Amino acid sequence: MPYLCGVVSLSNLSLMSQPTNFNTPFWSLFNDNVQTRVNSQPVNTALVKLTFAISAMRMFCNGITPHRGFRLKDYKDFFGVKGNKQSVLEQLITLKQTALEFEDYNSRKNNG
Repeated sequence: MPYLCGVVSLSNLSLMSQPTNFNTPFWSLFNDNVQTRVNSQPVNTALVKLTFAISAMRMFCNGITPHRGFRLKDYKDFFGVKGNKQSVLEQLITLKQTALEFEDYNSRKNNG
């Protein structure tokens, strides 16, 4: 399954209603195409981290500390989002949709 490599035209992406900072560690890791195996299938490590971050933020929004040493600032810095805990969760969900759309766009581009 091909992944985003190099520069992609952002004009074709429909989920870019919110400004997205592409100069973050998340997008750097996403573009490096580091693979993690999940259920014997290769998955981009950045998407795995994003999925766990969304899960942790859902817990945090409900008043539960996801893990010892959890800091909202770390998530904001890594993913390039801003705001309170609820808006960070919404931005992470949008970021996941955007990243999945990048993958879909890139696979369609590479397949023909």
